[in-house]
Amino acid sequence: MKDKMMDVEHECNKYIEERTEYKIYKHISEQLDLTNFVPRNYYELRNYCYYGYSNSLLRPKFWKLFLGYLPKNKFKTEFHLRERRKLYHFYHEKAHTVLMDNPGIDDAINKDVDRVCILPVTVGIEDSNIQQKCTFLDSSSDKLHRNALKRILLTFKVTNSSVGYTQGMHMVLIPIYYVFSTSSDIDDVKYAEEDAFFCFFNLMSEVGEHFVKEYDYDCTLGIRKKMNSVLELVKKYDIELYNAMERKKISETMFHLRWVSLLLCSEFDINQVLVLWDKLFSDSYRFEMVIYCCAAIIILMKKAIMESEFDECMSVLQATKKDDVLTVFALADKMRREHFSSGE
Repeated sequence: MKDKMMDVEHECNKYIEERTEYKIYKHISEQLDLTNFVPRNYYELRNYCYYGYSNSLLRPKFWKLFLGYLPKNKFKTEFHLRERRKLYHFYHEKAHTVLMDNPGIDDAINKDVDRVCILPVTVGIEDSNIQQKCTFLDSSSDKLHRNALKRILLTFKVTNSSVGYTQGMHMVLIPIYYVFSTSSDIDDVKYAEEDAFFCFFNLMSEVGEHFVKEYDYDCTLGIRKKMNSVLELVKKYDIELYNAMERKKISETMFHLRWVSLLLCSEFDINQVLVLWDKLFSDSYRFEMVIYCCAAIIILMKKAIMESEFDECMSVLQATKKDDVLTVFALADKMRREHFSSGE
């Protein structure tokens, strides 16, 4: 009898959760739907995502909004998108003309995009080497997705000559393009390339200094400053761990360069990256949160770091698959709250 009561309670709780989920989905989708007259509440939408709401159906709209691609007044969205998409093609034609006059300016882009694999599947073994392909990027014989990525990056390089293209930028673009091109919305898919370009453009306007070589060794600007901030957070929250890293000379290396510069997109599988970026993009201080997430990853690896020698520590830190992303984010959020509450 007791077991039956527990089963009934479980089903009731499940029903309540499903009803709540549906209500939240309906409330949010009404705000994002261009044909619905319910206005957007930008701050409410950000709070939903930051505090855990994640929905693959709505994600393309969220990201376009949080990355500054959509106007905050949703009733101007249709005109805005039409003009932006036309502008992308103007930029791309200009980039193509530059390419014709300067063959080879896209060599680095082609090399990076051709070898990247975000959803690997083994297709065979040749000369004792495992042969893999990407179930997303290689899903069509005409290399539809890889070619779209190349066009976006070339267009960005030509229209942003001060930043240009640096190895690794393609990894920041891929999650954005992936979200749009795999959307259930026809327009998201149809205009995935155009929309991804502008979202990537806006994102790079915030993190582009990560890829400016002149800042690489400047401790007051760019990537070096942020890398130092990660270690300072570890020092603040776990001095024992920090001292061990100093003693083993781990902190003298640039093991977390990739973490910071690529917004952790190489440290988790693509589905976990999407959940993490839901939260990062919705945060008012989103790239500050990247620093806390990096520090949280190190702290969660404390046992391995404390017990291992330098080479093994570096192998652990540079491994491409980290702890569950929600565990990392929960610790990072807790650290930041404590930091703010302390008044520092």
